[in-house]
Amino acid sequence: VAPPSSRSKTYTEGNLFRVTVPDNWRENATASSVRFAPDGAYGQVQGHAVFTHGVEIGFTRNEIHSLQQATQEFIDALAQSNPALRPAGGLQNTKLSGRNGLVTTLDNVSEVTGRGEAVTVFTTLLRDGNLFYCIAVAPQDEYQAYQRSFQRVAQSIRLTDES
Repeated sequence: VAPPSSRSKTYTEGNLFRVTVPDNWRENATASSVRFAPDGAYGQVQGHAVFTHGVEIGFTRNEIHSLQQATQEFIDALAQSNPALRPAGGLQNTKLSGRNGLVTTLDNVSEVTGRGEAVTVFTTLLRDGNLFYCIAVAPQDEYQAYQRSFQRVAQSIRLTDES
């Protein structure tokens, strides 16, 4: 898998957000999320879309919880489908598109490669109350090569929701 390019490309995802990613990452959208990953870092395993390097950005329903509660429920849901997912640190305050947000790092074992991977989760609330997230993933031993790109991607997100 190629390291992140130093050149970038900006994508606009519907009426929800705009993001800038390395230009060697490919876009793969679903109804509620979009993944950006380099060639060789994504595919299907047992009918499920997976990726080993890159980011997934999207939103999920939030039943009127605080940002902290919604983020914890989201992480708990991720852990249900990834049994090896473990917290590597607590929730930290951050800004995402100028809004109050949270960020945390998790450790996981990739179901694709069997290797340890680092997962960083950024969250904020949309104006309609739903949870907006950005999940950044890279193998543990390659994470430092991706960390700066992940920070740039998160900092480039511009939410455009007006509701």
